[in-house]
Amino acid sequence: AIVDDVISNSQFSNSNSEHIISPLASVETLETDVIKPNKTKTVAIKLAPDEKLEVKDASDSAVVSIDSLGNATFSGQLTSDKLTTKNVRSEGLEVSSDASVSGTLRAKRIIADQIEGLSANAASVSANYITNNNYYTASQSGSFAFTEADGYVSVASFAAQLAQVGSLNAENAVFSQSLISYGTSSFYDIGIASQISVGAQLTISDTAINVLGDDLKLQPLKQGGIALVGGEVYIDPSGNMTVKGNATFAKDVEVRGRLSANIISPLQGRDLVVELGSTNQELGNRNSSFIIHNSSRSGVLAVDSQGNLTASGSATFGKLNLGLVAPALAVSDTEVIATGSAGVAFIKPYQTEVTVINSLVTENSLVYITPVGSTSGNLYLLRQTGNNPENGIEGSFTVGISQPGIQNLNFNYLIVN
Repeated sequence: AIVDDVISNSQFSNSNSEHIISPLASVETLETDVIKPNKTKTVAIKLAPDEKLEVKDASDSAVVSIDSLGNATFSGQLTSDKLTTKNVRSEGLEVSSDASVSGTLRAKRIIADQIEGLSANAASVSANYITNNNYYTASQSGSFAFTEADGYVSVASFAAQLAQVGSLNAENAVFSQSLISYGTSSFYDIGIASQISVGAQLTISDTAINVLGDDLKLQPLKQGGIALVGGEVYIDPSGNMTVKGNATFAKDVEVRGRLSANIISPLQGRDLVVELGSTNQELGNRNSSFIIHNSSRSGVLAVDSQGNLTASGSATFGKLNLGLVAPALAVSDTEVIATGSAGVAFIKPYQTEVTVINSLVTENSLVYITPVGSTSGNLYLLRQTGNNPENGIEGSFTVGISQPGIQNLNFNYLIVN
């Protein structure tokens, strides 16, 4: 049946007709088994700008909707052997088989049971959040490689911690709290704003190295020396120190071994003092001596803490000054007391002798007498007595004159032991 126009307000059925050909047909309900193209080999449905093509279910609800712009909405599942599209927007996307992305995959969050090439699994990395426009790639060695698109990659914005990652490669990394490494760490350059703590005792700050409650040990294995200030101060593994400059000590220096020096000189404006005897109460008041040895380590010169000097050789002096004391103190007309090894005494008028009591005189002492001024007779050493305190004998020497004078006869004496 061929008609120009079919217009009906009731249900139209093609059960009694095999073909209806019309340029325009308007029906309320169209029921048919097959719709196929005619001569153009194309079935076309023309929609006005505000019109839609809908497929409704038994409750008259649209389950498929296609508008005049080509937007399609499906409330059920869409099954296809192959889907080619420029853009896909979906609240949920399930792929039961393999999926391949030849370009860039952008996602707010990726949850996966396993990512091949990445040494991590879902049990240790429950979720890895990647911020917008920041991407990661998994290399064959199992490493994260982050590239910067918006300036930086914020690891702190990840919802879960990265764990069991073979290696992490990034241009820059900022950790606002802490960084913990349980293995060996290597750094090309490292800058510390505050201090470095090693264990519970060692700290290294801007200008100090401190050890709390223990000694700071340098080269404790003695496998090498210690060079300071470009080697100006060097300590070898045996403890030998070499100082190329001057050394100043504010307090005492104790040398238990040999002290070798080319020159020993006093400080500017000070005396060179060799202190004999001990001020240490534990050692007691020992009579120490200053001893000079020869090559065979025999003492050739010694000075003790009492000022006694002993020399095994001769001495040459340009001038010898003896410490003179005050004139002898007279205790009687024929006796005086003197304490020095040299001094001045006198014989009173009309006396022929005088005895000088002096504890320095021994039996072997040489006593030299020199008169002062002219004398009426000859002065001579009359006798001498060695000092022996244990037997109550005082040392003394007696000077006599062959002819007494009428005034004091002064003389000098020198005792040599």
